[in-house]
Amino acid sequence: MKKRSLRRRPSLSRRRKKVIYVGCEGKSEEAYVALLNEFIKEQKLDLWLEADRLNPGAGDPLELVRKASKHVRKEGRNAFAYKVILLDQDRCSQNPQKAKEARELAEKEGILLLWQDPNHEGFLLRHLPGCQDQNPTTAEEAERRLRQKWPEYEKPMARKDLEKRIDWDGVRRAAGKLPCLQSLLEKIGLVRA
Repeated sequence: MKKRSLRRRPSLSRRRKKVIYVGCEGKSEEAYVALLNEFIKEQKLDLWLEADRLNPGAGDPLELVRKASKHVRKEGRNAFAYKVILLDQDRCSQNPQKAKEARELAEKEGILLLWQDPNHEGFLLRHLPGCQDQNPTTAEEAERRLRQKWPEYEKPMARKDLEKRIDWDGVRRAAGKLPCLQSLLEKIGLVRA
């Protein structure tokens, strides 16, 4: 029996909308993209964020950018109005050369890299009230701080669980401190420049 993809594909009506490609390291980022799609729907914008789970890639930024590039090429260069990949910043210090190559390839392919500093938990932390200025430096510290503010947090969180704690104001709050997120929201029309 063929295994069904857990990813929801856009309906035909959604396919007529402007599609934004969002490469994701894993399920957690995919759920965040689904949350953004809910805000897009609420604001009645004519676009859709298509999440593409890039794992396995073990967090290697270069491998994740290569996988995203391959997917984008397969779909056709004009299939997506905009392309972005959510990546954990802490992986850069583990292999600076691969991170440099990932940045170069992404630039060549026209893909914005949205670095989650230091990781997805640090990224989510900045969405919570009063936490936008927190700047954990390690993945462990980010998860510890997030769990202090959000004891029910589990990895990966589903969209329905994210929306219990992260609302549109939280996304805007985080974007005010994360230039890449602000840039993404501007390009897709969720906020004005």
